[in-house]
Amino acid sequence: MSVTTLRPRDSHQRRVQAPPPAPPAAPDRARTPLTPSLPARSPLHHAAAGLRLSGHWRELLCDLALLGELRLELATARVRLVDSISLAGLRVDGTLASLHGAEQSLRLLLERCHALSAAPARDALLLEDDLGRPLLRLSPLAGSDAPLWRLVLDGILGAGERVVPLRETPPALATLIAHPLGALQALCADAPGFTDTAALTGQLTLDPGRLRHEAAAGGGSAVAVDPALIPCALRGLSEELLPLVITAGSDALVLRRQAAFRHYDYALGRARLTGDTTGFELDVAAIDSAWVVNGAAGAGRGRQLRLYDADGRALAIIAAARTCTNCCGGTGAAPCSGEPRFWRSLMNALTS
Repeated sequence: MSVTTLRPRDSHQRRVQAPPPAPPAAPDRARTPLTPSLPARSPLHHAAAGLRLSGHWRELLCDLALLGELRLELATARVRLVDSISLAGLRVDGTLASLHGAEQSLRLLLERCHALSAAPARDALLLEDDLGRPLLRLSPLAGSDAPLWRLVLDGILGAGERVVPLRETPPALATLIAHPLGALQALCADAPGFTDTAALTGQLTLDPGRLRHEAAAGGGSAVAVDPALIPCALRGLSEELLPLVITAGSDALVLRRQAAFRHYDYALGRARLTGDTTGFELDVAAIDSAWVVNGAAGAGRGRQLRLYDADGRALAIIAAARTCTNCCGGTGAAPCSGEPRFWRSLMNALTS
């Protein structure tokens, strides 16, 4: 008599104790990339040794607000704007971060920002796009609290040199048919400056017909002026110490600053205005067209001097600050519609 003992198969035992090893790949598949459909601009392509994923933009920007006054540098190949700024009060609403003040405002398009990285000596923090190009540079002011700067920087970057913030809405779930310009308009529907933001970030190019139509609809006008006159105009503004409102931007950032510039310099084709804490630099050769605009585009702010490059992208928007200090000896009684006398004379000279 024989007794048969029922025993589980070896394969069943392996399934219970540990998952089976993956079958060997075919020779032709072994040479196939594991992620052939990975987007070219995915964060995974920045898999450097110092890269890590940590936090959301809201959290990281709040950490930067703890540092108080910082030195901000917005630099492109054609425009450079240096200023001091405090990120306290910065509001993050979805993919838009904004800071509004009487003399300074900031608008940051977070969907165009990719990573935060440290400068080689960790003396500055760089905001980069998805190709690794710097969009913004933040550094501590002279005499600031160095231990606090190092503490916040270590909290953001850890032991690495670059951090890619997590996104609140995964890109795979984003609406693919939404045009970036439409999304920007929806975000800025209740805030002024949508047209300026779109023009300075390269999402809305110059259309002279549209510019004239919008200005005429506001009861004003848009007049093209000779770009060769812009350096002389900037020199006159600095000599007059006239407070100006300068708005400049990059692909993801728009910065507006009101300041008086005390010094003008022109060298190597670049015009430079320097104030107490603010500096503005412009590649004069990049100015393809210049316009003096009054009306819808500059409603409530008098006339604007708008500068564009050959691609129709706005380089800078310059206006006089809303003050009558230079009118009638500072009495403020001159009927200048809010425009200082020198600014009014300069705009008339440019458009005559």
